[in-house]
Amino acid sequence: MRYLFRDLPDACDNTLAVAERASVTIEFDNDALPEFPIPDEFQGATHKDGANRLLRELPIAARRSVTATT
Repeated sequence: MRYLFRDLPDACDNTLAVAERASVTIEFDNDALPEFPIPDEFQGATHKDGANRLLRELPIAARRSVTATT
């Protein structure tokens, strides 16, 4: 990193100082996205057909991941 930011010699030092003061925990198994319920008037064949079309276009590994969580 120091080589990449050699024009800004303090960049790595400052980044390290901030990282040492920060307390961040990232949970990769936890969905932190809020739930957005779809109102009844918007639910129907249109969004389901669109979702199914998009799922068919996903690579197989991603499709398994998406369908396993729903």
